[in-house]
Amino acid sequence: MRRQILRRLLSFSLLAGAAAPLALGTQVAAAPPDKPNIILISTDDQSVLDMKYMPYTRQLLGGTAGATFRNALSPYPLCCPARATIVTGQHAHNHGVLSNKAPSGGYEGLRPLNDRTLPVWMHNAGYRTTFTGKYLNGYGEADPREVPPGWDNWHATVRGTYDYDSTHVNENGVVVDHTGEYQADITQRVTEEAITEGVAAGQPFFIWQSDLAPHGACEKNATGCRWVPPKPAPQDVGTFKGEPSAAEHDPSFNERVVVEKPQRIRKLARFDGKYISRLRYINERRIESLQAVDRNVRDTVQLLDRLGQLDNTLIVFTSDNGLLLGQHRYKGKVLAYEASLRVPLYMRGPGVPAGRVDGMVSLVDVAATFAEAGNANPLLTLDGVSLRNVANGSVPAYNAIAIEAGPAFEDVPQDKYLYRGVRTPRYTYLVYPVTHEVELYDRKVDPYQLVNVAYRPTHAETRKALDAILQQLKDCSGSACHAATGSVPAPQPPQGPVHPDELGKVGRSRQVVTVTASSWSEARGVAVAWQKTGRAWYRVRGPVPVKLGARGMARLGEWRTGETVGGVHDVLSAFGKRVDPGGELTYRRIDANDRWPFDPESAATYNVFQTSRSGRATWRPRFETVFSAHPGSFDRALVTGYNRARRIYWSSGLRQRMAADPADVRRGSLLINTGTRVGPNGWVSMPTRDLTWLVRWSDPAQHPKIVVGTPKYLRGVL
Repeated sequence: MRRQILRRLLSFSLLAGAAAPLALGTQVAAAPPDKPNIILISTDDQSVLDMKYMPYTRQLLGGTAGATFRNALSPYPLCCPARATIVTGQHAHNHGVLSNKAPSGGYEGLRPLNDRTLPVWMHNAGYRTTFTGKYLNGYGEADPREVPPGWDNWHATVRGTYDYDSTHVNENGVVVDHTGEYQADITQRVTEEAITEGVAAGQPFFIWQSDLAPHGACEKNATGCRWVPPKPAPQDVGTFKGEPSAAEHDPSFNERVVVEKPQRIRKLARFDGKYISRLRYINERRIESLQAVDRNVRDTVQLLDRLGQLDNTLIVFTSDNGLLLGQHRYKGKVLAYEASLRVPLYMRGPGVPAGRVDGMVSLVDVAATFAEAGNANPLLTLDGVSLRNVANGSVPAYNAIAIEAGPAFEDVPQDKYLYRGVRTPRYTYLVYPVTHEVELYDRKVDPYQLVNVAYRPTHAETRKALDAILQQLKDCSGSACHAATGSVPAPQPPQGPVHPDELGKVGRSRQVVTVTASSWSEARGVAVAWQKTGRAWYRVRGPVPVKLGARGMARLGEWRTGETVGGVHDVLSAFGKRVDPGGELTYRRIDANDRWPFDPESAATYNVFQTSRSGRATWRPRFETVFSAHPGSFDRALVTGYNRARRIYWSSGLRQRMAADPADVRRGSLLINTGTRVGPNGWVSMPTRDLTWLVRWSDPAQHPKIVVGTPKYLRGVL
């Protein structure tokens, strides 16, 4: 508590100290230049959540001082492609920098356009151009003394770029060792000198201050880098020790259910406590490293005010991309989830109204903004629009923005994209060309992107419309990137039999039965049996009429007195409490003390849960045990998803029998396994008297309704 009180007092005093000098205006230049000065301040891998810890930036560039863009995106959320977008005003599919390294990206990927980029336009328009900090990835490797075209005053890191206090800087063609000096201090000194010199010369200036924070630091080793958390300035070390990570409050943090996510996410294990502690420490260091940047923003604003240039200077603050810090089980960027895709964006200066801007914009618009403000002639076709015009309402925000990622991972070929997609104010739609996966998130009802609705029939028309917009935008150029046409219909309300995709999750089962009823108090509805092939479900039987008794069925935890909740149900997880007939039927997770199968020496039934299976597996009828053939033999039973494998072994670690070859399991079998004790990876268990009623009730020979049974039973009926 003492630390929190001190921190709040410190924050209050800092803000008070920032405001006081701004009212002084102690030194005023004779006359401002005809064109506004322009300053871009960028950070590296900064999440929107991190802005909570940058009070100077929020107050002095946003708030009542400038515009706060609440819906700003990095259309390719990766360092080098994003920075190439800033200096070209183009999407990655146009400027061609598709990754951080050659041959598909890096600084060398931008070289063909070097003499037509933003600094050249600004120089030609009469601006004195200055760069300080980290440039594009790979810059300086071929020639550490190279100064790219258009820059009059060049101070880029060339060695030790990711070392916070031991870097070398190319200072206008001369490499200078700055070991022992904190990087944020170097960039701020260059910025302040450029401001002072520009004002003294009466020449408008364009400055890009590119800060390293809060990117991870590189500790050199034999193979290159050992990446460690960022290193704060000495005065900031430990100031946020124990600060909770905002990412942990995101429901997607360490996401539990990822069955509908692409395989890149599905293959990730959930974090253990040790790794979560590591993420918290990384978060602390990131916040602490940003404090120096926040002070630099304050000092820049104060200097401009003292020199009488504050009202004539356009200042933009942003980041090259966001960062996932545990959301969706992932640490990093590139992926098109909100924490990675969204970036902070603040702007103040002439022609910028103060207030919040909710419309969508992106980093593509930064170069267009500077060209418009400085009356510069772009030497490239601009894909963006001026942020000033969006802020003042003279140009509409985007209806849809193209988002993309190229070969940023080793398993994506150099000539392929990881994904192509579009983001609208409501939806995020992604197509993965290599894996042929699709993601669709309705952020209006699912802001944390927990449920991929791409395969749901209720969203079929929505997906179709978004795909049409994607075809317009994925290779767009110029004004076409801002003029996507076509409306996106809202999802259809569920009608008719419930589709398995509407269940949200069905475990790993490849066969599911859904039950739909408009009025469960009448105990009438329809049931459909579905089989899954790939990512899509196909109807294999039904709809057929359903009678469930006076009280019907309900999902776990949704029982209401006197009436069962209507909606979606499946045989794996839909049964809650049922009064009629057979007494109470309850589902539970299987505990570690349960044993599989009912006879430890028996090979008749077996519980298999593996992540991948081959459709070439064959049935093993001789290993099947038909529940109904053993009335009264077992007092409990387990409903699970798969039939028995050909060869099995005993896992001492999991305390259960396992498939020797996961491919030797037929996809799509729904198996009722029985026993007094069941395995720890089981789903639910129930009294056998209730299961007996369920099997009798679902017997298609007597009542053609739901099909539940062993693989042999399913083969003959489903």
